[in-house]
Amino acid sequence: MLAHVRGAETICARIEALDLGRRFPCVLLVSNLVNSDEERAAFLRACARHVGPDGVVLIERHPPDWRPEAGKRGKLGEVEIELEDVEIGKRVVAATVRYEAAGRVWRHPFRARLLDDDELAGELASAGLELMRTLDDSGAWLVARPILPRIVPA
Repeated sequence: MLAHVRGAETICARIEALDLGRRFPCVLLVSNLVNSDEERAAFLRACARHVGPDGVVLIERHPPDWRPEAGKRGKLGEVEIELEDVEIGKRVVAATVRYEAAGRVWRHPFRARLLDDDELAGELASAGLELMRTLDDSGAWLVARPILPRIVPA
């Protein structure tokens, strides 16, 4: 994908280890990466490392009440997408995403922890961020900001 980027700096790195040495007014954590139990804390620390003191982190998560259906097909551009082997637990969804495009098929298994606002707020606080608000009715998009030190008058 990086080979197709024009007019922007590209860096190939794992998100967890990324440290660009600078901060930005907005950092994105999309593709429901915050729902990953294994890397969530490291992803959020990377966001905190890169957001400016007055900046925001935009986060995309699976909504807390998400209940996907196996066999339901969708389309993203020219790619057809379908979930297979869906297992829904109390706070976890496991499934395999089936992608089909140009006569080729590939699959990606995943396991997602569904986080409500309180759980996500706790995870954010551990990374030095605070939950500000949700941006949509489903609760999939959220805004967080850095927790700034409180200045107490002398």
